[in-house]
Amino acid sequence: MLERLFVSTSQRGRGLGRALVNAAGTWAAQHQYRLSLDVLENCTDAIRLYRGLGWRLTDQTPIDWADDVAHSRLHFEAP
Repeated sequence: MLERLFVSTSQRGRGLGRALVNAAGTWAAQHQYRLSLDVLENCTDAIRLYRGLGWRLTDQTPIDWADDVAHSRLHFEAP
């Protein structure tokens, strides 16, 4: 499971998120792991990144703990 991946707002747009996800994917492949991750549906930049890297949406779970910020958690599987 890929968890807690954040890029500082001051550093966004420089390809750091893409590099981190790709590095994790390379490590996982070398160790014969298949990565997955969960992200809140309001994290549109992250979702765009994951989809752009070929990650596949496999599930959507309603949540009631994020107030009005998000209503569901999306589950992605690595390509």
